[in-house]
Amino acid sequence: MSLREWSEIKGQKFSANEAREASDFKELLNQFRLDPLVVFDMFYQETLSLAKRLVILEMSPIDKLECLLKEETDNRLKKIIVSRMKEKINV
Repeated sequence: MSLREWSEIKGQKFSANEAREASDFKELLNQFRLDPLVVFDMFYQETLSLAKRLVILEMSPIDKLECLLKEETDNRLKKIIVSRMKEKINV
């Protein structure tokens, strides 16, 4: 995703710095070609920034989102998780 695409996701807005960090982190993860489950496990590191958590939740398998919802503290990220979960139900 480009920097612009990280600025707003599912109606939730992110600052230019958050979007830039998310874009850079996603590019790094893509370079290493990490499995989505490996990326999912990164979520539980307490030191991750909001932008990194955003990338991880976007990459995580849909069946793991409920776990992320329980742990997430930022309301914007919670809304994105709920939106992704609703999409699964509507498919």
